[in-house]
Amino acid sequence: MVLDRSVAKDSNDKKVFDNIEHHDCHVISVANRVGEEGPIFSYSIGLQTSLGCPELLIIGLSSKLAHAMINGYRDDIKAGREFIAGEFYSGFLEGFDVLLIEANQTARKKYAIWADWYHERKEFPLFQCIWPTTSGVWPWSANASDDLKSDQPILGTLPSHLQ
Repeated sequence: MVLDRSVAKDSNDKKVFDNIEHHDCHVISVANRVGEEGPIFSYSIGLQTSLGCPELLIIGLSSKLAHAMINGYRDDIKAGREFIAGEFYSGFLEGFDVLLIEANQTARKKYAIWADWYHERKEFPLFQCIWPTTSGVWPWSANASDDLKSDQPILGTLPSHLQ
């Protein structure tokens, strides 16, 4: 179940429903206010209901880049591409693969807050898109910097061969 448009109380709520209706999803990016800590993050709302696929969460990349990646994910799904948790995929970032993992409850409650609202606080499928640095370092790597690890927390289980 998802919320009905009738719950929309203001223009922000209505925009979410309009974008889902016209574009199959709405993308939200969240940056901290001055003095707050934590990485920027972006996520989809509505892909699960519109296209039957998991929502997508990207942490630590610019709003513009993450928005383009989420829309590319949506477009790939509409074109018939299938995505499976625990697999690497090309086409998200030029020259680099990304890893999609099934995100945990913390991701839903701490990051994908509006998606959680839209899905009426019931569990819904959510992938986290994990990306490497331009040097090819992943956040789980032994040589990953503390900044990379904090800018991109892993909010799910990595495939066993990466642990």
